[in-house]
Amino acid sequence: MTTAANHYRDAGFEFHNAYEARERGHQEQAAFRMRMSEWHQRQAGLRIDALRLLAESETSYAGILRTEQDALARLLADEHSGLPD
Repeated sequence: MTTAANHYRDAGFEFHNAYEARERGHQEQAAFRMRMSEWHQRQAGLRIDALRLLAESETSYAGILRTEQDALARLLADEHSGLPD
């Protein structure tokens, strides 16, 4: 094989290797983007779960306060109804 043919063949191998490395890089970037997307989706899901729990606890707390206020109002009404005018 001539020197020019060797150089041409070597350049072809180098191009092929560079192309494969570039493709691997693209695949790795795509995989990384997919993992980050999944991570962001999990984080969003966790935030939604946390907000749902917060809303449920606030609703429960509001219910407890209403029950206590109702009980206090009944107690005060009972005390006032027994007092002489």
